[in-house]
Amino acid sequence: EGVLKGVIRLRDLVVRPGYTPLTEIMIPDPISVNSETVLEDLEAIFDRYNFIGIPVTDDRKRLVGIVLRDDVEKAHGERADRTFMMLAGIIGGEELRHM
Repeated sequence: EGVLKGVIRLRDLVVRPGYTPLTEIMIPDPISVNSETVLEDLEAIFDRYNFIGIPVTDDRKRLVGIVLRDDVEKAHGERADRTFMMLAGIIGGEELRHM
């Protein structure tokens, strides 16, 4: 059904014997975010938890992807840069290219 049931840390998958059932090493009912979660909320989650990535689900808890900490930090930096440029009077960045 594509519903998120759990996550498995890569190191747990690698170090366990090959015959270990996934249900024994998975983390059931993991923290996940909805596909409509805003950047500020993602930042707060990554600030609270030491995760590399978080599963992204739709309204039916079906997995649609993963959001990575690095991508959230990059998006935050880009937003901060745009805000700074706007406050400095550099609206579209074209002024900066001509300087």
